[in-house]
Amino acid sequence: DPKNVNIEYRITSVTNVTFGDVDYTNETGSSATIDDAALPFSKKITKKVEAGELIRLSFYSSIPGSVKLELLVDGKVVDSKTPSSTSSIYEVVSYGFQ
Repeated sequence: DPKNVNIEYRITSVTNVTFGDVDYTNETGSSATIDDAALPFSKKITKKVEAGELIRLSFYSSIPGSVKLELLVDGKVVDSKTPSSTSSIYEVVSYGFQ
């Protein structure tokens, strides 16, 4: 059965990175893109999800450094990564509903 969940996408700078391109799953299940989003970035949505549905958050920056990506569902971190690079950063976190 479909259920409503609260989703929060979070990206914070660990070192040096002040902005980047953010792509996330929106309320309708499509991708939403924000170019040159300032960090820290946070977006909260409420979405109706079904079993097997996947949500994702990606981040790209041409600035070297480190960032932390977090994907929260109903207040609980379901995926988190902290990539770092001496050139550019690209990372994706995702979650599939059961």
